[in-house]
Amino acid sequence: MKKKYKQQNFQKGFSIMEVVLGLFILSLGLIATVVLTTKSIVELNDSRDSLIAAALAQEGSELARNVRDNRAMQIYESVDLDTGAGFDAMFDRFSGTCYIDAVEVHNFIQGTVPTMSCSSGGARLYLDANGFYTHRVVAGNATEFRRVVRFDLGTSGEVGVTSIATWDETPIPTSVANCSASTNCVVDESTLTQWILHK
Repeated sequence: MKKKYKQQNFQKGFSIMEVVLGLFILSLGLIATVVLTTKSIVELNDSRDSLIAAALAQEGSELARNVRDNRAMQIYESVDLDTGAGFDAMFDRFSGTCYIDAVEVHNFIQGTVPTMSCSSGGARLYLDANGFYTHRVVAGNATEFRRVVRFDLGTSGEVGVTSIATWDETPIPTSVANCSASTNCVVDESTLTQWILHK
């Protein structure tokens, strides 16, 4: 009788070196993905902040325009605008403070002198419960944004408005020349003229 021998089939497995090399390559891919994702999130947040700061700077100029337009309508109702009475004076109330927000504009239109000063709070903006940015500490939570609006009262019947907004806890620069996206700063400049309505 013949003995049957079972044929053994030997399969070659992965060596420890091949496994380690495979894991190393896989971990490099995962690390690169995490780094790129993190960098993308940081860049996305920076882009968002710069857009918000640009909108805040533009809002500052628009608030100044609102002061001019509302005050001009009040003057129109009370005096002869051909004399230009009160145009420069309307910005005198803000020039010493350099703060302007919706609350201050409303107070100004109602005849109240602005109550804030540049020295208090470093121009920080707070987000109130309604989603509005304001300089008033009691209104809401502190944000990383700061804004000042400066007025250059010209002698030719024009007022230069410079609205500067910064983000990422950056202080307001003393000069517009030092304001750029690389320094987390946005500036909006405009000129307000005295428009006169004739009755």
